[in-house]
Amino acid sequence: MNQDEFIKQLRVELNNSQLMFNEHNVCRLIIDNSTIIDLEWLENNILYFYAEIGHSQHLSKEELIILLEANAFGQGVGKASIAIDNQQVLLQQSLSTLELSFVAFIDELEPFITHAIGWKNQLLIS
Repeated sequence: MNQDEFIKQLRVELNNSQLMFNEHNVCRLIIDNSTIIDLEWLENNILYFYAEIGHSQHLSKEELIILLEANAFGQGVGKASIAIDNQQVLLQQSLSTLELSFVAFIDELEPFITHAIGWKNQLLIS
């Protein structure tokens, strides 16, 4: 699937004709007016999706350990992983776009959104 086909199908699926990739090849999805999922289409046939779920400077040592344990074998993140970039705690996942179907993308995105919302809520409460 190429980027143009992908964004056309995403617009239809989400009923949002305004969706597009910006000059950095990033398309931003806003879920329930609170969770931001960025989709980044890379030139090497990779589609990254990521969401900020917290800030590392606000987390205790115990919370950081919980995040690392969640990463182990995907037990708390599914096929995604947790990373820290510039003190942002991110949930991230990547897919190859070479043989990607839109149905396969949605099948990956839905659990990713569930995990992102769950971790974001857990880290806000903690």
